[in-house]
Amino acid sequence: MYPSYEDPLDELETALEKVLASDYTHDLSRLRKILDRGEVVWLRAVGAAARAGELNTSPRRGPAAELADRARMTPTAAARDLSAARRLDDFPVLAGAFVAGDVRRDHVQVLTQAATTPERVAMLQRYEDELVQVAKTHSARNLSTSVGRLCDAADGDDGSGAANALHDKRGVYLSPAFRGMGVLNGQLDPEQTEHVITAFEHRMTQDPDLPGERKRTRPQRRADALADICRWYS
Repeated sequence: MYPSYEDPLDELETALEKVLASDYTHDLSRLRKILDRGEVVWLRAVGAAARAGELNTSPRRGPAAELADRARMTPTAAARDLSAARRLDDFPVLAGAFVAGDVRRDHVQVLTQAATTPERVAMLQRYEDELVQVAKTHSARNLSTSVGRLCDAADGDDGSGAANALHDKRGVYLSPAFRGMGVLNGQLDPEQTEHVITAFEHRMTQDPDLPGERKRTRPQRRADALADICRWYS
């Protein structure tokens, strides 16, 4: 006789189906914590799969591409999650706080994304206890400020190297699509991001949905704002 094996994901799927079918007004704080626990399970599973070589099924495709296909994710999101899962092994205090629910996924992302070189990893490990305490009591933005200052000091250039690296990554891509639609993609450096957000918000304030018109989603309003701004130069 072989022991029976019950996949705990079966129970999780059943529980989620009950939640979805319920008209109950959920406790938002509790629901958020439960979803955060799901992020813990996800990153642990991704890390385990990477360590076991399960994401190295093709010599022509990297682990991130395999993860993207298997989990139906974008390549960017898959690469981000894979990097975070691997980096958590370097920060056991952070990993423990994450598993315990004391810090959230966005805190983990801040710290793991900053660990870009062996020197930075070693520096962040020296201050891991203090940084985790910041994460436990402050937002990810506050943690990012603390991590940024440490990295700038470690890099020895007052942050100019990191700023230049971010600036070099900027780029916007616009490709024609079906029936004249356009696909816009890219990334901006921090200063450009602030300018664009400010311009969007200013234009969207001037262009509210009128009574009787079809209500637009926020992405649709941003698209309209971008087009209105560009008309000044066309």
